[in-house]
Amino acid sequence: MEKVAELEGNMSIWSAHPDELIEQDVNPQVMPQEMFDQLSRNIKTRGALEQLPYGHMKDGKLTIISGHHRVRAARAAGLPLIYILVDESDLTRDQEIAKQLAHNQITGEPDPDILRDLYLEIDDMNARIEAYVDLDSLDNEHDILTALPSLRVPPEWETVVFQFLPHQIEAFDWAVDQLMGDEVAAYHAPFETYEEFVRVLKEVKGVKKVKHTGMAIARMCEIVSEYIDKKRKEE
Repeated sequence: MEKVAELEGNMSIWSAHPDELIEQDVNPQVMPQEMFDQLSRNIKTRGALEQLPYGHMKDGKLTIISGHHRVRAARAAGLPLIYILVDESDLTRDQEIAKQLAHNQITGEPDPDILRDLYLEIDDMNARIEAYVDLDSLDNEHDILTALPSLRVPPEWETVVFQFLPHQIEAFDWAVDQLMGDEVAAYHAPFETYEEFVRVLKEVKGVKKVKHTGMAIARMCEIVSEYIDKKRKEE
């Protein structure tokens, strides 16, 4: 542990390995496992905490007062060092508990309408996932689930990334729009569907004699386009 900055009011900022911090015996704050996992991923992506935990230094030991989950998530993310806001006052055990409860309560509850409006401003899918907003809590007359039809992502899921040339992504978006009926920025489906997709992709590569995956998907889009045109003519 090392003190890196002196602040007013017996406050300071220290750097420490997450394992050097001592947790309270009892912490009333709970966090669902999915939320904790997302917090840990956010911290790992950033490489640092975006909000400092608050602790108390006494007899050379640094005890966490607020921010237990942040410290645990930093440990899970493998951070070798975090910063913590430290109170160096001579706090009694009662004062320490009081501050722990106050910090837990003072965060308050978000206004659902403001939370919904802010959430709707987010365009990036990764940012929406990082925000970890419970969509069920936002259901109301505005029907956020209609506004964001693609965001009910199950807890266990895998991300698959495809890279396209500009004209290829336009063809892919068009084909998916035709099949799904509406325009979306991100797509998700059962993993079994992905396995079937890969099988058909291999078939197309063989039939069309194409090695590049992007080109093969472009050929698949052409096949879908031809199929839809044929159906429309039959109708």
